[in-house]
Amino acid sequence: MSIRKGQRAFTLVELIIAVTFFAMIIPGSLLALAALTKTPAEETADLANINDVDYAARWITMDANQAHTFWYYEEDPSVGPWTFILTDSVSGENPPLHVMYHYDDSGDSLVSDQLLRTEFYIDEEVGTIIEVGTIIVMRSVQQGDISLELDDEYPNLVKATLKATRDAGGRFRSKQETIYAHFEGKPPWEWWNPYALASLVGELELSGRNVVHGNIICEDKITLKGPDAEPLQIVTRDEGTGFVHANARNNPSETGLDFKNKNVEIYGYASTTGTINLPGADPYFDPSEDNPKSGEPYRPIDIELPELLAIEEYEKLGIDCFDAGEAEINLNWLLNPDNYPDNEGATMGVDTIILRPGIYFSDSEIFLEKAHGFTIKGYVTFVAPKIHLKGDDNTHFSLRSIEPRGILLWCTVEIRGEKDIWITAGGSTFSGVFYVPEGKILLEGHAPGQLTEYASSPMVASAIELKHSGWVIWPGVDAEE
Repeated sequence: MSIRKGQRAFTLVELIIAVTFFAMIIPGSLLALAALTKTPAEETADLANINDVDYAARWITMDANQAHTFWYYEEDPSVGPWTFILTDSVSGENPPLHVMYHYDDSGDSLVSDQLLRTEFYIDEEVGTIIEVGTIIVMRSVQQGDISLELDDEYPNLVKATLKATRDAGGRFRSKQETIYAHFEGKPPWEWWNPYALASLVGELELSGRNVVHGNIICEDKITLKGPDAEPLQIVTRDEGTGFVHANARNNPSETGLDFKNKNVEIYGYASTTGTINLPGADPYFDPSEDNPKSGEPYRPIDIELPELLAIEEYEKLGIDCFDAGEAEINLNWLLNPDNYPDNEGATMGVDTIILRPGIYFSDSEIFLEKAHGFTIKGYVTFVAPKIHLKGDDNTHFSLRSIEPRGILLWCTVEIRGEKDIWITAGGSTFSGVFYVPEGKILLEGHAPGQLTEYASSPMVASAIELKHSGWVIWPGVDAEE
């Protein structure tokens, strides 16, 4: 079309205004058109996704509010499973009730899984998982679309990201929501055992510049020896109202509490059914004036010893198990993909080795040492007759228990040796129980004069020796914190 004489074309400003106007109204018109033309299948999928997310959010909020323990795979919170242990069940006669959220691949959609909520408890007498019941809380989710973790900034909140996805006639519809549920809890090992250190049969020896938080009890003799400089320090449970007690059951006329020197500080009560050896000046005691005391009534060690579950029982909980048989588990074994069913072994990064999350079994020994310059990390539990973790100034460990009762190192030895669980580590953290009911635990600090090795235990063995300096034993908190 030509412009006739006397006619005027659009100016540049008018063109810009027109384009802007149409740019404002066209997207809204298209959205309105899409809303009017949404198919019944899409509307149904949207409503189902909303119901899925809301229903799961209600269950997770309720369980988090009632739980004292929440554990999950911290390296990737979307992996699952995610388990709560409910507070009300701890003080009752029945075993603690566990609630586990986990994926299931038998959902009603060709592209999705289901999210299940399973209640169970562990029968310690027979060592099996007793399932109470399972319900479906989300019917159409995909692997990785669910994530439960403790919030980084507010650790008393469980952060749950929930996403439901459905196929609506070839077009996928999704609904995602993030919720925060209040949670006041502690690691599972705090509830399983009231002691920081418990020696079931033999002696308990503590020396060096170390700090132990929590009650200490021994069936035989407790030997306490601080270094020449900084003292050996014991802060008993509940801000010093707890106890250090030696039963001296084998021979009450002999020494039950043996202070090798005065450089020992005990915040709490020290007692024994035997005699007390206090050479030289008395060590420091608080808060009791008549502390220490002898001739105390016999304090039995009140521990419900757990039973090791069969591999298939752990797999019911969604925990991977790796069995080396008679082979020794070392770093080469852990890094070799041929030792795993899916041919995917531990991951080696620039300065870390990240272990596959799961429970590792060996009928021989688990021996990790000299990963020079690396931190060995993992959400794991080690089970073997002998466990030796050897670090140095450049090799560190950061291990957290995956076993549902919080056990990190489970030594299955039946005849006590001198180093059944043996750890020499610098700058390391261990979160979970060291458990060797028939053997001995030997911890050797690696950084004299520095408190660099952290273990949130308890530690339960027939005998325990804490040697050299550098350890902080603090049950009831996560060593990572």
